[in-house]
Amino acid sequence: MKKLFFILLAVSFFIFLSSIFINSAIIFLAKRQLNIIFKGSEVTIGSCRLNPVKQLSLFEISIKNKQAYDFLIKEARAEYSLFSIFKSKILKFYLKDAKIYINLPQKSITAFSQYLNLGSKSVFLVKSLELSNFNLDLKAKDFNISGVLSSQVNLIEKIMDYLDIKIDSLGIQGLNLSNISFKTAQGSSEGCFGISQIKYNKLNISEIKSQVMLSGKELFLENVYAKAFDGNIGGNLKFKIDQDFSYGAVLRITNLDITRFINDFDLEEKFEMTGRLNGDLTLKGKGSDIEILNGKLSSLEPGGMLIIKDTKFLENMARDTNQSLDLLVENFKDYHYNIGTIKLFLDNSNLIIDAALDGETGKRNINIVLHDFRLKKEG
Repeated sequence: MKKLFFILLAVSFFIFLSSIFINSAIIFLAKRQLNIIFKGSEVTIGSCRLNPVKQLSLFEISIKNKQAYDFLIKEARAEYSLFSIFKSKILKFYLKDAKIYINLPQKSITAFSQYLNLGSKSVFLVKSLELSNFNLDLKAKDFNISGVLSSQVNLIEKIMDYLDIKIDSLGIQGLNLSNISFKTAQGSSEGCFGISQIKYNKLNISEIKSQVMLSGKELFLENVYAKAFDGNIGGNLKFKIDQDFSYGAVLRITNLDITRFINDFDLEEKFEMTGRLNGDLTLKGKGSDIEILNGKLSSLEPGGMLIIKDTKFLENMARDTNQSLDLLVENFKDYHYNIGTIKLFLDNSNLIIDAALDGETGKRNINIVLHDFRLKKEG
């Protein structure tokens, strides 16, 4: 019995020493790899836990660069099976309770790549990525975000399994959003989306909310509601989350204040216009390319007033319509309309805006062409 006891004790001691050695080796290799990826950083790892046939976990990971960032991750876990390892696959990579702080106040957010050395691709293919309680605090010259998210993505099929976001503030090159919430999961009709406010210069859109449904790579925003230009916007939106990022929208505009629209887009020097509009807008596109845009807006009683101040616009109108410039200046000096309709549509890549107005002094037609219309100009 004593001999058996000493044998078991020796085996246990050997396993214990092997465990210490293996864990130390894993931490050493992990630190070295992270130092390669996050060049110039200080890396520490608190501990690790290995289940040879199931998973590897690293705890209390700290990655710091005094000039740019500070990451603290409570747990990073790789889940696998012996069969998946044989196939060079990780079933799931999991990050829990992370605090990600990036501070680049004088640089573009793209400058963060200068602090990374991604090198060659990993020999392992990760099937699924899950982030749980991922706290973000990013500050750059052209981008900032403060919030928390949880999400799981199937990286093989490029399908999002679920997404839960709460963002206090988000700023992108002058566009500022506050109090963003977004929650959805595959096949669930109980998702929700909301933004307290969107601001861009004078433009202010508020109280945005909708129902959300995620199905495969398609994301549906239904019963959208928002306040804009002292009126309301409602409708449905559809996004396809793929390489091209295609989208479509059917929107209903109610009681839009034309004066507010002109002021928010700083168009007062070109023209003045009063009145309110109702109408519908259909939009479809991929990325920055708009493929379909159709809209029709109608004025509400009692109409309003139009004054065109932009002499260059009137000169172009006079040339295109063979009308006298003096006559056009007089016609749009102080024109009151009772009925008005505005049509928007795409002709190839040009956005055509046709306005037809009717008042006591006669009818007025305005045609505006915006060439090479895109959501974002190249370059």
